[in-house]
Amino acid sequence: MAEQAIKEPFAAINADEFLRPASLQLLANYLTSGSSDYAMVGFILKNTLSDFGSVARGVSRTDAADYLTSVVEMMKIERDGAAAKNTDAEGKITKLTGTKRSR
Repeated sequence: MAEQAIKEPFAAINADEFLRPASLQLLANYLTSGSSDYAMVGFILKNTLSDFGSVARGVSRTDAADYLTSVVEMMKIERDGAAAKNTDAEGKITKLTGTKRSR
């Protein structure tokens, strides 16, 4: 919707996210780098899990060159030993490593 109004590098941040200063600085550095590529600040899943129940996260996947290939919103992610798992609305379980690479 803002395609005609925005002519400079910009960032969209979810209102319910808490970004630490280092993440915001990383984003600012990228936006002022002159690159015309898109970017996303992401976090290692296992570092964002709760000890008190499930969480919802956008789980991203990258290819061998570290280019983003997909982001899937998963609504019920919880710890599963040293890893994590998501249970969808139909009860299907998807195992997640919780580490940087989950290809």
